[in-house]
Amino acid sequence: MPIWIYSLIAYLSTKIDLFQFGFFIASNIRLPYIKKIQLTETRLKALENELQHGDLLFGRREWFLKNTIVPGYYKHVGSWDAEKKLVIEMQDDGYTESTLQQFIERYTEVGIGRPFFTKEYATLFIKTLRTFSDKDYDSKFSQNTSQMYCSESIHCADVENKLKYSTTKVLWKQVYIPHELLNLPTVKKIMIIKKPNFIEYFEA
Repeated sequence: MPIWIYSLIAYLSTKIDLFQFGFFIASNIRLPYIKKIQLTETRLKALENELQHGDLLFGRREWFLKNTIVPGYYKHVGSWDAEKKLVIEMQDDGYTESTLQQFIERYTEVGIGRPFFTKEYATLFIKTLRTFSDKDYDSKFSQNTSQMYCSESIHCADVENKLKYSTTKVLWKQVYIPHELLNLPTVKKIMIIKKPNFIEYFEA
């Protein structure tokens, strides 16, 4: 590669956050449309009853260019509040509480993992996640707790570090990768939901 290209990249990196810019572009470019998950109301209700407080819900959208940039299969994560039957998550517009149907229907595949939390700790975990309701989305992935992205909020809500979840280097940043949660011995994969309405169960 010509030296002037390296010089241009070095110059631009002093003027703009190239990681943030690249991630923004990748997050908003979609490949040809692929049908998303569609579950009947009966199956959604049954699924709600199977989920436990603090379960982690992972999402993948097949048509997003972001899949080629963010490591791991699943690119987004939220957590299930079994009492209010809502998914707590940090999205591009900040802290969000979504119904299970709203969460699932955004994706072509959803994975569900169960942390090895006690009931008491799962309650604390969800309660702590809710304290982030005033946080904006951290598009710089800076590990700055005044703002947060999805997997960072999971780490910060795990106040006793039960998950043993740590960052992974992406380009020149240390980032919490959503899919890495499913690689931890402290989280067990219990379910995969695929388009249009297939559910695969694992040993809970």
